[in-house]
Amino acid sequence: MFLTWPVRQTQSQHFLPGSGSSTVNYNGIGITQTVFAAPNYRNLMISNSGVKTLQGNSVVNLRLIISGGTFDLGATTTLGIQGFYFH
Repeated sequence: MFLTWPVRQTQSQHFLPGSGSSTVNYNGIGITQTVFAAPNYRNLMISNSGVKTLQGNSVVNLRLIISGGTFDLGATTTLGIQGFYFH
């Protein structure tokens, strides 16, 4: 997983992407990756091959970019997109 600053994880293990134009790129090749649940992704990118599974309800506020692999939301997980979606 490639993280573009600022991204941090709190002591309670909640994933908190930074403000502004931060980007989180899940880019594992040929593996299954967990996409951490977050209420405030700025730019979320799913790239390369493999399955990327969203861990819980999340919101993308700027851009969701899927350039490779499979983005699995599961049966009960929701993803809000406040900005743009690119595939």
